[in-house]
Amino acid sequence: MATLHQLYSANQDVLTRITSSWLDGDAILLLGDACLLTSFASLSDSLLMRQKDAEIRGIRAQSQQNVRLISDSEWVALTLTFDKTVSWF
Repeated sequence: MATLHQLYSANQDVLTRITSSWLDGDAILLLGDACLLTSFASLSDSLLMRQKDAEIRGIRAQSQQNVRLISDSEWVALTLTFDKTVSWF
């Protein structure tokens, strides 16, 4: 069962907990201050960031090559494609 992990916190301890529960097919969506955490080179295919949160924090798309920016409508669609959605704060 694939899980969409919605990360809202820039807390490194939360990242450790996500990594320990990670399964193939999972994805991480960076929201809010979590957009400041973009050092997931090993998860590059599964790392997403909400475009509006990135813009608010001055993060430009071209500087985030390992992250796919998504719109609000894409976010809604994602929640429907994954078996589970977990929010991490």
